[in-house]
Amino acid sequence: PPPPPPPLPPVQQSAPPSLPWLSRTAESDDDAEHKTPGATWEGHFLHSLPAAKPGCNGCCNLGDNVVACLDVEKCANDGPEKGKYALVLSHYGVPNEGMLMSIKSMSAAAAAANGADKIIIMMASDAARMSTKVKKLMAKWNVKLHEVPWDVPPDSKHYPKTDWCGHQDLIRVHVLGLEGYDAVAYYDADCEFQGDILPMLKCAAAGKFLSTNG
Repeated sequence: PPPPPPPLPPVQQSAPPSLPWLSRTAESDDDAEHKTPGATWEGHFLHSLPAAKPGCNGCCNLGDNVVACLDVEKCANDGPEKGKYALVLSHYGVPNEGMLMSIKSMSAAAAAANGADKIIIMMASDAARMSTKVKKLMAKWNVKLHEVPWDVPPDSKHYPKTDWCGHQDLIRVHVLGLEGYDAVAYYDADCEFQGDILPMLKCAAAGKFLSTNG
């Protein structure tokens, strides 16, 4: 068998970032002896821990070479001090309350990220079917509607009419066309925000494209 990859160098970690959007910081009470630093917004706690060291050796690569993983906090130092950001959702079909299922934690993360905008992208034809109840919910959480003319690119060669997820997946491409921001971040509606994401946004604003796999 091939020899195991060499161990990665230690990840340099910066001090936990402060959350300027609160007049005070808070600590979680999960463990009386090991408090987690962070802050609370409207009852939702966000930790301010630095990004953890990767849990495996050799899990980051550049081509065929094993390299050190990206230090997001260090990268964030190259981003703007007062950047303008947006957190983005998308929806396909009749608008419903479920499309904002994690809006409270998203709002906490947006507040921590210099008051980032919260945007939801959907087809203009779907937006026209939005009920008064859903409109009031969006207004309550200050979610901006960004209407688009298509979900699947009109000239796509692969365009099955049934049994595929292209509509809900490809409408997200419009996120790349949003203007007026130093960085934008797309999330699925069921993602709960548990920590301060400002370092990640500042790193993206410095010119990095950050993405999860899957």
